[in-house]
Amino acid sequence: TGTGVQAELKQGDQFFGFSNPAFGNFSFWETQASLSLSQDLLRNSFGYGDRRLKESGRLQTEAAQAQFQETVEGWADQLMDIFYQAWLAQAQVRAAREGTERQRRLLRITEVKLKRGTSEQPSLLQVRSALLASRVQESGAEQVLLDRWRGLVIQLKLPERWLEIDPNE
Repeated sequence: TGTGVQAELKQGDQFFGFSNPAFGNFSFWETQASLSLSQDLLRNSFGYGDRRLKESGRLQTEAAQAQFQETVEGWADQLMDIFYQAWLAQAQVRAAREGTERQRRLLRITEVKLKRGTSEQPSLLQVRSALLASRVQESGAEQVLLDRWRGLVIQLKLPERWLEIDPNE
C-alpha cells in the first residue's frame, strides 16, 4: 500500500542530577516504546505510485521478452534466407550446366553442318563463343554456390571438414 510502519523500543539507565548537592541525584530505568505509521499522500496516494512502479516493471519484463523473441525470429529468418540462397545457387548451377551441355550439342551439330556445307564459318564461331560464355556462367554459378556453402557452414558453426563436401549435394 505504500504505508511505512516503524516500531521502536528503547530501554536504558537514566541519570538526573542537580548542581546543588542538597537536592541529590536520581538514577532510574526508563523504557520507551513507539509505533509510527507514515504515508506520503501526495506522492504515493495510498500505494498508487508503488502499484504503478510494479506495473512498470512487469511491462518492462514483457518488452524485454518480446525483444528477445523478435531477435530469435530475425536470426531464424536469416538462416532461412541463407538456406534459400544456397538452394537457389544449386538450382542456378544445374541450369548453367544444362545450358553448357546444350551449347556443346549445338556446337557438334554446327560442326557436322559445316562439314556438309549447310552452315558457314561465322555460325560456328558464334556457337563457340556462346559455349565459352556458357562455361563462364557455369563457373560463376559454381563459385557462388561454393561461397554460399562456406557461409552456411560458418554461420551454423558446423565442423570444418564439411567444407570439403561437394555443395551440389
